Amino acid sequence: MRKFDSEVMFELFETHSLPARTRELIVEGFRQPARWTTVTPFRAPADLPCPKMGFVIHAANPLERKAAIMYQFRNDVLGYLDSPFALHVKYEGKGKRPVQFNWPNGFLLITAGGFIWEDWAPFSSLVAQCKSKPGRFVRDGDVVRSPPLEEAARRLGLEYRLRSDLDLDPLACRNREFLRSYLVDAVSTPAWFRSELREYFRINAYGTLEELRQDLPHRTVDDFLAAIANGELTADLSRAFVLDADIFMVFRDAQSMDAYRQSGLWAEAHAASYRWEPDDFSSGTRVFISGNPFTIVSRGNLELILQPDQGGQLIRMRHAVVEAAVRKGTLIVEQQPASARDPLRLDSPLRFASTKDVDEANAKLALLEKWEVGTRTTEVMQYSDRSYRTWRRLREDAIAHGIDPTIALLSGRHDRGNRTPRLDAQVEKIVCRIIKTRFDDLKGRGKWSVFGDLKNELKDNGLEEISKQTFLRRVLKAASVRTVALREGRKAAYQAQPFYWWLERDTPVHGDFPMQWVHIDHTPLEIEVISEETGEGLGRPTLTLVVCAFSRRVIGFYLALLSPRYISCMAAVLDMIRRTGRVPDGIIYDGGAEFFSVDFEGILSFLRVERHPRKCSAPRDGALLERMFGFTQTMLIHQLDGNTKARRNIRQMTRETDPSGHAKYTLAELYDGLEEIFCDIYEKRRHGTLLMSPAAKFEAGLERSGQRLNRLKRFEDCIPHAFPSVRGHTRTIDAQRGVRANYGQYHNARLESPMFHGLVVPTKYHPLDPKVIYVFVDNEWIPTILGKDDGTWQASTFFNMAHLEERRMLESLTRDSQSDANMRVSRLIAQMESSANDDVDLDQVTPEPALPHHAGADNPPAAPVGEEGAGARDSRDSALVETMKGLLAGGYRGARY
Repeated sequence: MRKFDSEVMFELFETHSLPARTRELIVEGFRQPARWTTVTPFRAPADLPCPKMGFVIHAANPLERKAAIMYQFRNDVLGYLDSPFALHVKYEGKGKRPVQFNWPNGFLLITAGGFIWEDWAPFSSLVAQCKSKPGRFVRDGDVVRSPPLEEAARRLGLEYRLRSDLDLDPLACRNREFLRSYLVDAVSTPAWFRSELREYFRINAYGTLEELRQDLPHRTVDDFLAAIANGELTADLSRAFVLDADIFMVFRDAQSMDAYRQSGLWAEAHAASYRWEPDDFSSGTRVFISGNPFTIVSRGNLELILQPDQGGQLIRMRHAVVEAAVRKGTLIVEQQPASARDPLRLDSPLRFASTKDVDEANAKLALLEKWEVGTRTTEVMQYSDRSYRTWRRLREDAIAHGIDPTIALLSGRHDRGNRTPRLDAQVEKIVCRIIKTRFDDLKGRGKWSVFGDLKNELKDNGLEEISKQTFLRRVLKAASVRTVALREGRKAAYQAQPFYWWLERDTPVHGDFPMQWVHIDHTPLEIEVISEETGEGLGRPTLTLVVCAFSRRVIGFYLALLSPRYISCMAAVLDMIRRTGRVPDGIIYDGGAEFFSVDFEGILSFLRVERHPRKCSAPRDGALLERMFGFTQTMLIHQLDGNTKARRNIRQMTRETDPSGHAKYTLAELYDGLEEIFCDIYEKRRHGTLLMSPAAKFEAGLERSGQRLNRLKRFEDCIPHAFPSVRGHTRTIDAQRGVRANYGQYHNARLESPMFHGLVVPTKYHPLDPKVIYVFVDNEWIPTILGKDDGTWQASTFFNMAHLEERRMLESLTRDSQSDANMRVSRLIAQMESSANDDVDLDQVTPEPALPHHAGADNPPAAPVGEEGAGARDSRDSALVETMKGLLAGGYRGARY
């Protein structure tokens, strides 16, 4: 990977004579993107650590994310920015109406050949927009262009390219995703390993990864994967998955790979498993015969017509000759046929036949054999001689063409029946309109009510009425995810959508190696706990769980008594590092506000972890965690005293069954139970999907995909940069009493000097060891220890974490109690003052002089505003002015970094 160099960019400015305005826009684009993406029900943006650029790249959708990862691996891309600025687009829309807009979507690529703006969109979406916006998009086959955007980019000296998902190979994207962590952590290969690779390829121009590993057995899997990721080992990422080492090809250099592709040798590995299928040799398919390239011009029932790529006369080959050449390996298809690529494709006449149909065909063959030898029993004579002669002809034709005779005698029941429409065209039109306008809406009307409207309309128009069964079949046929959305809304339609079992045909949704993706989320446990100190009930705790998607292993958890917040998220992530000593490649979370806090995003940036929020209202994206939550509740929580299952039906609950009266477990005891469940029982129990234990799956995954030592992280190296800040972020140092935080005093002898007294410093606390907080003094993080030592902090880590949560809950209750007391004192003072004023008024009552009576006596004029009131109003106005001045004077920080 070639890292970005700003000096090279400025040289390219001069080389390509870029306009001064464009140069300013590009440089300004390094400050922050022109487009900030947010989580929506239809889009889940991702933030990728980009080692090539040195900052975070924002991808608005999965397609942009794949493109951003591809740019990291391309050496011809010297640098790239996401949405650096907006292109001002002008064009004539429908009816020659002028259209103008600013378009920030896309990536600006910095290459030696120029500055290119690449915009990505799904091909299906582009095809639809070609019809709806003909002035903006133009289609030529599989290529879609946008002339207005091309013109907008040309005015700035840029080149615009509109690209789609057809330009991305799914297998290559999977390989780049698998190798990306080696680039993120800048893993380099030793010089002697590169020397060994050069020696191997001095003799061999190409080979499989398995052959290379066998020739260099003393090297680890990580050495080879890092070499491939850094481009030091040339590999074809689009032909096989990198872990399929027996067919994954590596080459001496790019020229050797191109020559290997042109020769067609790469397909020989698939020839042994390929079964002859005439339908795979359609017109336009490219094949290699003894290494010479040909293109199929036409395919008939008996032969193929091929055109040599080098020119010359057409060649005819019968199917039998083609099949023999395929089996021998002298004829190779350039691309693997669809029948071999797609396991869901069943290309056989038997796919329409039931077991009964096959049995009937075999019975006909048996009767035909008896008829041919002259047997004329009652069983044989149930069919006429003409039928037997027809069967014999079908059997002989099938044998001559190499087809199973059973297939030739299938009944073909699936083709029977009259499939012509029964309803009149006008009736059909009215039925479709009624279903669309009166059934598919948010009123949610019943089927019988809509059927009544349909009958009335047909009767009014003098048309033939339809039966209820016909109408119900039409409603059922028209039902889809879209109709559910029209009747019940977006969230109901989400539940009706199909599952995504695979991202692509051969790309699993949970990654290819351990901790490639981890999920984090919270859930309230259905149990109440009590305080270790006071014995009072503390309510239901909240469990924060971190699960490895690949192995389903619980790699971190945290219990909190307060509502979900960023502290719980950070503590769970740090617990993951403490347990596994590793950091994940990416973390998936929902749209909770705690996941978008400054401290939580800071810890992920510090650990170089990709942030990947889920779409709004998309619980299926976190189904793996939801199942783990359900397992925890049913296996442990619901079996303990104090569980709150009774509150599910509040009407049946009594004082005797109230869970609050049965709570007897402390948070520390619950910690111990969950530790036993997650890290012993569940981890060693065979998983129903994996058919092996999560721990075994985790270790097997590391063994197969590499140990990835670059993702190892010591917990001590996270101190204190990955820790949360105290409330308000800062604390004041008292040279005598220390630093006050969390209702305690923290001390360090180094801070007892008078020179530090009164100093306001950034402060962070240890989420897993509450005895320690860290203050940043003189460019150094200094640990301070809790001064009060009453023995409660000397137990296990779980006890300390539980004790800290209890302290936080008690602190919250204390703040609420003090606030309530202050309000009561204020009300008491107001009552006393009011009572005292009433007594004074009664003692000092003086008669007021009578006022002359006039028309406005009942409404005396308002008193003039005094100086005090005017001053207050002027003060408020000046404060607003100063606030507005401060807002206008504020600038943008470098948000990308």
